[in-house]
Amino acid sequence: MSLSKTQALLVQLLGIESRRVAIAAIRQCLSAALQQPMDQATAFARQQPVTYVDETGAPTGNVDGCNPTGKRGWHWVMVTAVETVFVQGLSR
Repeated sequence: MSLSKTQALLVQLLGIESRRVAIAAIRQCLSAALQQPMDQATAFARQQPVTYVDETGAPTGNVDGCNPTGKRGWHWVMVTAVETVFVQGLSR
């Protein structure tokens, strides 16, 4: 979700108003905390006999400072019979 949509959802569901920078910081903390399970899920998906993969280009902002040049982002999905892995990044 975009930062503005995340802001709106937090207000609508929880009544919490938050700045975009705070949301970006929370996303970074969550990404770090989920890195090991994501690596395990990705490794598992790559070992499956059948894995469907798709990519979609997406505009990416720079609120967290990780994309100062405004590079286009990518959303990836890996789907197996057992699990689905979503990844967002700045490279293919």
